[in-house]
Amino acid sequence: MTKSIFKSVLVGVLFGTVAFFMPKLLVGIFVFGLVMKLLKSCCSRYSCCGGRDRKLEMMDKIRSMSDAEYAEFVASKTKGCCSSKSNCC
Repeated sequence: MTKSIFKSVLVGVLFGTVAFFMPKLLVGIFVFGLVMKLLKSCCSRYSCCGGRDRKLEMMDKIRSMSDAEYAEFVASKTKGCCSSKSNCC
């Protein structure tokens, strides 16, 4: 139990020291993380990065395929990779 309390106190002291001596760095890291999170959510919602719309189109295309077309599609996707899962590219 003493180790867990010591660990919590040590983390608090380190964070307080960093916040006191380098507040601009912490604000910069926070802003950078916020911008990255916003960019990631933008790309996953819209098609700017091949996001949701493209995935939905691909799902519709696959659903409308016949069994023979689907077998060809799967074969074309796995041609470049090796047969074992552990060494697949």
